[in-house]
Amino acid sequence: MTKQNYNSCEERTPPRIWLSRVLARVTAPINALFDWLYHSEYNPLYRSGTLAIGLLFILLATGFYLLFFYSVSQPYDSLNAIQAQTWGGRWVRALHRYATDATLIAVFFHIVQLLCQGKTWGPRTLAWISGVVLLAALIVSTMTGYVMVWDQHGQLVATSGLLLLEELSLLGDNIGLSFSGRSPLPSSFFFMNLFLHVAIPLAMFIVMWIHTARLARTVWFPISQIFYYSLIGLFILSCVIPAPLAEPANLLLVPQEVPIDLWYNFWVPFLQHGTPPSFIVVPFAIAALLLVSLPYWWKPRKSSFSEISEVRDEQCTGCTQCARDCPYEAITMIPHTNGKHLLAKVSAGHCVSCGICAASCDVLAIGPRNRTAKDQLDSAATLISGLPQGTSRDHIVLIACRHNESAPSRLHEYALQNSNNTRSFDLNCCATLHSDTLELLLTNFAGVVISGCAARNCMNRDGLNLLKGRIFAKRVPFLNKSIDRTRILVAPHSESEMNELYGKIRVFRASLGGENKTFISTSRHITWFFKRTIATTLLLLLVASVSQFKISNSQQNGYLRIVGRLPAVEKAGCRKPTLEEEAKKPFHMRQQEICEAIPLHYLLHIQIAGKTLLRNKPIESGQRIDAPIIVNTTLAIPHGKIPLKVKLTSQKQHSQQEDQSQPEDIVSLEKSIELAPGEIFLVDITP
Repeated sequence: MTKQNYNSCEERTPPRIWLSRVLARVTAPINALFDWLYHSEYNPLYRSGTLAIGLLFILLATGFYLLFFYSVSQPYDSLNAIQAQTWGGRWVRALHRYATDATLIAVFFHIVQLLCQGKTWGPRTLAWISGVVLLAALIVSTMTGYVMVWDQHGQLVATSGLLLLEELSLLGDNIGLSFSGRSPLPSSFFFMNLFLHVAIPLAMFIVMWIHTARLARTVWFPISQIFYYSLIGLFILSCVIPAPLAEPANLLLVPQEVPIDLWYNFWVPFLQHGTPPSFIVVPFAIAALLLVSLPYWWKPRKSSFSEISEVRDEQCTGCTQCARDCPYEAITMIPHTNGKHLLAKVSAGHCVSCGICAASCDVLAIGPRNRTAKDQLDSAATLISGLPQGTSRDHIVLIACRHNESAPSRLHEYALQNSNNTRSFDLNCCATLHSDTLELLLTNFAGVVISGCAARNCMNRDGLNLLKGRIFAKRVPFLNKSIDRTRILVAPHSESEMNELYGKIRVFRASLGGENKTFISTSRHITWFFKRTIATTLLLLLVASVSQFKISNSQQNGYLRIVGRLPAVEKAGCRKPTLEEEAKKPFHMRQQEICEAIPLHYLLHIQIAGKTLLRNKPIESGQRIDAPIIVNTTLAIPHGKIPLKVKLTSQKQHSQQEDQSQPEDIVSLEKSIELAPGEIFLVDITP
């Protein structure tokens, strides 16, 4: 077989950038591992998007149950009561927790899969950006769930998140004061978290509709096999390893050892060990910017963009089959200028140049330039013309999908090694194989092997189903009913399953010769189900171990927290406004009295065990001179029994020309305190 026999008229479309190709090579071993564990037909990584939605339904069901037992007035006690329900709440809560982690992992692999396939730009921009919104909503909803528990884990998430929001200046100082420990957090805080925890997932379904709006035959739910063994694995894990419940939250205690979910809160330990919040905010901001802008830079050069499908108006019969088959709803039917029937119209904003419409048209009236069904027939004729005279009936032809990574080149090598009776013919997608082309090949070859992408990993989503529909007369254009279907082998496989494919080809060739051989057993055998369930449980066990990672506070210090709300000015010399002054102001701005605002300056002095920690440190006011000054400072001090002295003084500044008044003591505290490691002593300096 010469190299010219390898059909390469159709390059991969749409093209991928080098980053996608590199990432595909990096993730190939992971895909191969999951293919070995599950078989490519049921590999959850290939259906990670629908798996994430299936897990979200599990979260809604378990969350609905837990909602009946949750109390916003006693959050921790209500969760403790749920945890005590051995046959109910405990495993339901664990299932809810582990499904949350599994959802994030499924979303991560869904993103990786899209990056590997290059599904990020052009008509897919809306889906990508809405997907980023869904990811952000998932993370925020999860954070509110952790806070709702209000154990030490929830406390760390809340206080660490507060630091990030303060770094972004998204919250006022009063919010930070609420978490100082002056008083218990109100029920309204937990009600707000509960509301967000319920409302955000419900709103996500609206965004999911946007996310899939440009897809035809949208599938939201994973196939039953993938969902069942995922659910069984989660159930087994939830019964064996309950979700952790740490000690109750205490804002006057720094947690010493807490199990934390690193899948969502990997950044929390950094803040707990002294990393400045800006070192966390900046990478997060960069990551968010890269994700949102990715459709505009993770794409090939404009010069390599593929042309969209074109319609030959004079040939179109208005049958609407191309519009029904298009996976991206890029084709609509409009009235033809002849007034007799409809005409297909391709939307440039939706077409991804997959070429599936070319195989849908019985009269060859549509398709991308140089990749129409007529071009495909010409390529098949060229392949046939290269066969030795009188030998075609002994040959089989291997049709490969160019999107199946290294599989097309390996099938070509296989055909070269068996050149005495094998030829290869590649397509951009198996769904672009026109029935006329298949009939031509079957007329000149003993059999045809169609090896597309893995069944659940089609670049164009449902290419395998469209192909089978045409072969078995369920979609037009039908394959001629007189053709023996046993001469066709449809064998979708991943690149890691080539040896299995070679075995099927050998058995297929033998069956064409009249030998009675059985095909390799499929992945539907019951032993596969148990194998996948066990594999899923073990993988989820790894997920659970990461979600219960314990972090500890290595610093054996006590802490002193100074909080308070101080007036920034003092009113003096108050008088009633004159009629002239009132007339100059609008009615709603008129005051009953006019006072002089004298700025107040505060100095804080702290002494621990005879050692000065702060010496008359000025307390800065905010941007508004009339707004109260919020003080919320935490200092590390030795633990044990120590004498403490805190003094707050104020001075009045009448004007720039006048001297400041004599300092006046506002707070003077002198006592002996005893602190355990991590304990916080609170001093409220509010006058």
